[in-house]
Amino acid sequence: MNWSHTMKRREKKQRKKIIFLLTLPLTAILLIGAGLLYLYFSPHISQIVSGKKEVKSAYIKKGSMKETQELLNKNRIKYENIEFADEGETFKVTLESGMVVNLSSSKSLEVQINTLHEIIRRLTIDSKAAKEIDLRFTRPIVKFK
Repeated sequence: MNWSHTMKRREKKQRKKIIFLLTLPLTAILLIGAGLLYLYFSPHISQIVSGKKEVKSAYIKKGSMKETQELLNKNRIKYENIEFADEGETFKVTLESGMVVNLSSSKSLEVQINTLHEIIRRLTIDSKAAKEIDLRFTRPIVKFK
């Protein structure tokens, strides 16, 4: 009886060792994963907590203005002014014709400006004059004079 009790104790210790050895790498992987997630999302934490888009706005102001100018020039769209509106969420482009165009900074600028080019081409063919074109939404909104 004593011998059998000792064997059960050894088996129990052996099981505990195996469980420990299996859970140790999993715990390490979870901790490393949590650390990597923290590092990835840490620049965006203030944005998530406050609800503001400060990080995004800073990025948009640096690169997107130049990109917008280049795309407008590439598509031969003559403009007078480009400015930010709605805390950097919207570009407001004033064309030489006086038309105002709203572009979303969260959507592809290239796609929006290509769409703008097609709308202007179509309006020119139809001999219509638009006052404002809004490309921030799924479907463009055109307001006429």
